[in-house]
Amino acid sequence: MFHQTPLDPRINLYATIWADQLVADLDQIGIPITAANNRVLLAHLSQNLFRIARQREQAALERLHRWVAEEDLLSAEDAIKRLHLTYKEFQRACRRSYIRPVTIPQDIQQELSVLHSSTLAWYSPAISLTTAQQEEVRNSNYNRSSL
Repeated sequence: MFHQTPLDPRINLYATIWADQLVADLDQIGIPITAANNRVLLAHLSQNLFRIARQREQAALERLHRWVAEEDLLSAEDAIKRLHLTYKEFQRACRRSYIRPVTIPQDIQQELSVLHSSTLAWYSPAISLTTAQQEEVRNSNYNRSSL
């Protein structure tokens, strides 16, 4: 799933350059620029751009999953189970910085820049909380403003 990014102003420039080159190439091979040909070209261009984006996204996810497996990292769900916390308790511990996701290598982060950031939270298998931290995040009188 892609997230919305601001439109890069260079896109219009590149589209203009590519269109000029495409028209020149089509003229050279004898394909006329008609409304019907424009629709077909746009449909195929769109399909191929989506195909390439899906391939890149899939490759990035596969690389992330290999890295996670190599490092034996935990998902948030697995970390919650390991710590015997509820989801809300886990959130409290994260907000208190008792639990922090591992830092994903920069090259993998760059490959994954088109994905939702929620995909990027992985935790060390050595994750733990002190007894005091566990009591604090489980305390039912916990300061609700920190929720």
